[in-house]
Amino acid sequence: MTARDLLQQRYTLPNGDTAWRSSPLVNAALEGKLVLLDGIHRVNAGTLAVLQRLIHDRELSLYDGSRLLREDRYMRLKDELQMSDEQLQKR
Repeated sequence: MTARDLLQQRYTLPNGDTAWRSSPLVNAALEGKLVLLDGIHRVNAGTLAVLQRLIHDRELSLYDGSRLLREDRYMRLKDELQMSDEQLQKR
């Protein structure tokens, strides 16, 4: 498993465009759920480095260009920009 597979998978739409599908790990982070990383000891050390930012900083940059932010930074950004959740997610 590569670092990219751990976070998102690229797939092709019927019209030939490519899109990204979030992994169960990213979905769990978005929904505030726990993840059991069974067999993680078999994963390449470079792949594990991707997890450090998510676990330690509670933030992550994804391959589709979106970012996961911890709650306090998200709320501060929302207040500074005077935007709704929907507007921030589109951005």
